[in-house]
Amino acid sequence: MLINFLQSWHLWEGGRCLELLEASIVEEIHAAEASRYINIALMCVQERADDRPTMSTVVSMLNSENVNLPEPKHPAYFNLRVSKEDESGSVPYSNNADTICSNNDLTITEEPDGR
Repeated sequence: MLINFLQSWHLWEGGRCLELLEASIVEEIHAAEASRYINIALMCVQERADDRPTMSTVVSMLNSENVNLPEPKHPAYFNLRVSKEDESGSVPYSNNADTICSNNDLTITEEPDGR
């Protein structure tokens, strides 16, 4: 499962965070609960480490539906920009043709049990 934090952030800002979920499970999961989990996840990848919650705070937020969650701030690498090159591949554009990108992907792999 790959998740692009920048894409997640843009969906969150646009109020469309449930688009992150597989279509097959959207009906099975409570939308408010899913939104809450996404909020917590985005808080954990905020750009400034001081803004990120501690693990004990994360556990508390996950265990209590009564805790009001703050809005997450921009994720790490949010402002990373890569200049586009022209068709020859040599001269970057000098206008506002920069593309926001993030290499902040997550891969989850389950290891087989040992012998």
